[in-house]
Amino acid sequence: MGVGATIYQERAQAMTNDFDQFVGRQSKLAKWKASITWSALIIIGLLIYELTTQPILGVIVVCSKFGWNDFLLAFLLRRLDPNQPRGRTVSWFCLAFGLLKVVYASVFLAIALSLMLGAPFGPAGFQGILLRCISAWGVALFGYLLITAVVFTGAFYSKQSQLKVWLTSPFPLWHARTRVKGQGRKLENLVDLLIMAALFPLFLGCFSLLPVVGELIEPQPQGNIVFIIVFLVVLWVGILTYLLVKVFLVLKKRFAAPNPFECWDLDVIGNVMIAEIPTARRVRLLLHANQLSQT
Repeated sequence: MGVGATIYQERAQAMTNDFDQFVGRQSKLAKWKASITWSALIIIGLLIYELTTQPILGVIVVCSKFGWNDFLLAFLLRRLDPNQPRGRTVSWFCLAFGLLKVVYASVFLAIALSLMLGAPFGPAGFQGILLRCISAWGVALFGYLLITAVVFTGAFYSKQSQLKVWLTSPFPLWHARTRVKGQGRKLENLVDLLIMAALFPLFLGCFSLLPVVGELIEPQPQGNIVFIIVFLVVLWVGILTYLLVKVFLVLKKRFAAPNPFECWDLDVIGNVMIAEIPTARRVRLLLHANQLSQT
């Protein structure tokens, strides 16, 4: 592990130095493209809002930009990775991360717009804000269900190809995964976060069973029954949390690679996918690597 990490660091540094000039030449063009893209999405979002009177739909269109680089990365891995089963498997987890970004951005923006644009006083204004917030959380739940489907699809292909997946996180997570020898940085597997996101709808679905059963047994609880129901809810949450943690650990052991070298080779694609860089830069490096391979 130590020798592999050292070799990776040397090759990754050399590769990054070679690509720095390319990235510098493309930076101005990328800024212009980003400005045009954001402007176009905002205009499309406003048009959708005017045509449908549903602000959440316009918000989703605008926030889709946050996941574009991850969607493009998933597409590039399917095309460029010489190990086709690996590229297909990892692409599903890249797609899930892009969806997670879109969901978070859509919910936060929808709630912020509801608070800023809704009338702050009066029952009608409060009701309008409440309906928009409920709509935003409904979109979040649907997005999480879609993420669950995508992650478990990736897990299916991972099992089929006997491959454990590693995605270097572009931001710090809650714990260290791999410390690169001789470096102060820590590499963390983004697959852990995606598995947790995939299990979240299962937690909500199982949690909702207890209130439904309680409503059927005692529609209007009173007196000591209220304390019993509260106790049962707390107990059920504890049991669910324990069971889902166990499921998370099993899935993590089965599908998440403990270190990047169990997933990626020490080639150009492997160096790009292991490096601690933003997704946009990762995409540019893969595109440039593809251009070099064709010349």
